[in-house]
Amino acid sequence: MVGTSSRFAVCITAILLNGILPGQAAESVPLNVDVAKAHRGRIVRLLDLPATIEAFEQADLYAKVSGYVSEVKVDLGDRVKAGQLLATLDVPEYAKDILEAKAQKAAKEAAAKAAQSSVLASEAAIKAAESAIKAADAHIQQTQAALNVSKKQTEHYRVDSALKETNFKRKEALFKEKVITDQEMDDFRTQWEIAKTDLGSAEVKILAAEADILGAQSARDVAVSQKEIVVSQKEVAIAQQLAAESLVQVAAAQIERINTMLDYTRIVAPFDGTITRRTIDRGALVQAATATRTMPVFAIQRIDKVRIFADVPETELSFIAIGGAAHVKPYGATAAFVEGKITRTSDMLNTASRTMRVEIDLDNPTGKLLPGMYVQIIFDVDAHENALTIPKVAVLTQGPDRVVYVVREGHATRTLVKVGIDDGAQIEVRDGLKDDDAVLLNPKSAPGAGTAINPVVKGEK
Repeated sequence: MVGTSSRFAVCITAILLNGILPGQAAESVPLNVDVAKAHRGRIVRLLDLPATIEAFEQADLYAKVSGYVSEVKVDLGDRVKAGQLLATLDVPEYAKDILEAKAQKAAKEAAAKAAQSSVLASEAAIKAAESAIKAADAHIQQTQAALNVSKKQTEHYRVDSALKETNFKRKEALFKEKVITDQEMDDFRTQWEIAKTDLGSAEVKILAAEADILGAQSARDVAVSQKEIVVSQKEVAIAQQLAAESLVQVAAAQIERINTMLDYTRIVAPFDGTITRRTIDRGALVQAATATRTMPVFAIQRIDKVRIFADVPETELSFIAIGGAAHVKPYGATAAFVEGKITRTSDMLNTASRTMRVEIDLDNPTGKLLPGMYVQIIFDVDAHENALTIPKVAVLTQGPDRVVYVVREGHATRTLVKVGIDDGAQIEVRDGLKDDDAVLLNPKSAPGAGTAINPVVKGEK
């Protein structure tokens, strides 16, 4: 009865659609049916998965030091720039500490400067002692040269005096014999006396030069001793200077530490982003993050770029690679697909779900993609080139078989096919069809065997 009713309905439909009048033969009028032709092209199998959006960067901001909130610059939803001041804390103790540290540093610098002055004074005294030593050496050298000259002259005068004495004594014998006159005798006596005087003067010069050398050597010894004393004083002054400079560095480090702690009273944005949480108000006491039971004062997220996470089943991992296409669509009728690429993978499986985490980075200049949103993500996981394809709706599943109705000699012929991948709209046919075969688009309403049909290619009049 079901078959008879179906054929009767087909006949009535043929009469209505083709204008068959009563009394005409139904078999002579073909039935119009929508068909599509098998064609070759590229087909891509798609993997459709749910995914979650997260901020590209996010951070909870804590106070490094404890203090009272003196100023809050931003509120929930504000867009901020990296380094922008978000809030300021007041820590009165640091103001006193910085004044004390600066005073200590100034005192240590004064001590270091005084020690440096002592070093410079010692260096000047050393130079003066060295100059005195050089002057003494030069004077000793000059006096020694004069002494050598005096000794040569003395030797000359001694020889001359001895000669004059011998000559005088010889003349004195002649004078007794009345050979020479009184005048000549007086001349010889005078020459001898002059020679003795010259010898005495030369010997006095030698004694004076030797005394001068001894004095110069004594002065040199004093200068050397003074230099040694000043050198020791300089070493002490240098040690004092180094110690004072070390204390200056310690004081400077203390000031720098306090300034660093003062910098921590300024809570700033670590990157460009949006304030997604604020937990403080002016006057509130904020505890340092190192203390127990602390909470963030702000939360910030960067959303001009977002990360999209999806978990890919183990069976599909061979088709997933960094750089592969990913089509992202937020849930909602008006949302459009956004094209992206696989940025990174976890390269490990979740043992509970047997999935691998895949991440896609997307630019989000409009800010419409919000952290926490669910999105649909479609991966191109398998592609076949020059595949024979037909619309997926043309294929019926009958138990283990895949069936299509092919137009052959004006009739719809049931045909078994082997199918491959599909993209949701088209399906690959690996066996059972040839190029340009026309298949019915509504195989569930296929005409009965022997019914003449008029194939209408979809899209054609």
